Formats: sequence, C-alpha cells, structure tokens
Amino acid sequence: MHQIQVEFVGLLPTFYRTTAHCCSTDYFKACGINTDIDQLQDYPPEVIKNQEKVAALSHQLLRDFGEEVKPLVTGSVSLRGFWLTLKHRLGGDLAVIIDNKRILKEPFDYPTLKYAIQEELAMWRV
Repeated sequence: MHQIQVEFVGLLPTFYRTTAHCCSTDYFKACGINTDIDQLQDYPPEVIKNQEKVAALSHQLLRDFGEEVKPLVTGSVSLRGFWLTLKHRLGGDLAVIIDNKRILKEPFDYPTLKYAIQEELAMWRV
C-alpha cells in the first residue's frame, strides 16, 4: 500500500509545546485538548482561518482515507515552506502539495482535494 503525502503549505500559526517532552502537540485537536487557544489569539484572522481549514480538511482526509494519506503541515515561513513556495510558485495563499507533485492552490474545497487524492491513489493501485 502506498501512502499519499498531503502537505498543506501556507501562512499558518506556529504552535509551541506546552506539555512534557514525551507528549506531542495535538495540532489537529484529535485528543480533544485545546492548549493552543492562548497562542492563537494574537494571530491575524486569515492565519486562524487557514489553520481551521487545514484542521478540518485533515480530519476529513483521515476519516475518508485512513492510513492511505499522510497529512503534513508546513508553514510558509519555515525553511521548507519558503523553499516549496519558491519552487512551486505558491504565493501567499494556502496550497496543498499531493505526493510531492500535484498542486492545489486556493480557492479549493474538500471535494476537489478528495478527487485529486482518489486520482493519485488510482495510479498506485494499477
């Protein structure tokens, strides 16, 4: 089974670990712990909107595809994010890089993303 990497790239908040070193940050709120509220309050609304969209899309992807997808989040201000932005000419909006080759730029919705992933999975199943 091939796992499709789905990398979200954009201006996204940076989360700082607030738990013990053995615990991971719950970026997608999968555990129901919401330790990032204080960290989010100082970000501009468009950054918070991007974070909420990435979290919602990631939840939907994991629900629909399970272990066939691997969602990753890369802030465009990180070194990797900066490199991806230049390489793929992403601009400042949220974008998705599917399996390091297919690019979706804003505006896109979940059905568009789901279809692109289904196409990519179909190529691996042949």
